[in-house]
Amino acid sequence: MPSGITIEAATPAELRDDAGFWQLYATSFAGAEREPAEVILRSVEQGPGFALRALAADRTVGLAAGHVLEEPAATFLVYLAVDPLWRSRHVGRALFDEADRSGAARLIERARVSSGIVWEIDDPSADVSPSERNVRQGRLRFFEKLGGRMLETPYLQPPVDGHTLVPMRLMFRPALGQELPAGAATEKLIRAIYFEKYHAINKIPSSTLERLARIPP
Repeated sequence: MPSGITIEAATPAELRDDAGFWQLYATSFAGAEREPAEVILRSVEQGPGFALRALAADRTVGLAAGHVLEEPAATFLVYLAVDPLWRSRHVGRALFDEADRSGAARLIERARVSSGIVWEIDDPSADVSPSERNVRQGRLRFFEKLGGRMLETPYLQPPVDGHTLVPMRLMFRPALGQELPAGAATEKLIRAIYFEKYHAINKIPSSTLERLARIPP
C-alpha cells in the first residue's frame, strides 16, 4: 500500500456525499465515456457494483468503480482514476488490485469463481493526435505492467451518455489458473458486459445492445 494512503469500499451514502470522488471522476473521463453519477450510485445500491476510494488525509485522491459479472464470472472494472498529484506512487496499481480482489470476493459470495478482471481502454492504435496517442500508449503500458492483455475482438462502448458509441478495446487479466478469453469466450464476455451491466444498470435498451453485439469483427 502506498504510504499515506488507505483504500476502502464506499457505501452508497458515503459515495453520494464525497465531493472529491465526483470531482475526480468528472475531470478524469471524457464526457462520452462518463455515465451519470446516479448510475454508479444505483449499481452500488443494488449490489453488483462497488466503488473504492483511495484516501489521503480523508480526501479522495483515487477511485475505482467495478461491477461483477456472473456469466462468465468476472470483474468488470468500469472506471479507474488517480489525482494527477498522486500518480507514479502506485495508487493506481493498489486500486486495480483491490478492485480485482473485491470482485472475486463478491463472486465467491454468489458461489462463483472469478475468471479474471476485464476493462475498457481507448484504442491505442486509433487515428488520433500525437499527444493523445502518447496518452493512450501510456495507459496501455500501465495496464500491461499489471498483467493485462488486449483482447482481439473489436468492441464498442455503448452510449453511456445517451447517444455516443465509443470505439474501444477490451483488456483482461486472468485469475490464477485461468486463460485469456478468445473467440466465442470473448463474445460471451462482451454480452455479459452489455446486458448484465449496461442494460441492467444503465438501462440502455436491449435492442441497442443486441445490435452492437452483432457488429462483425
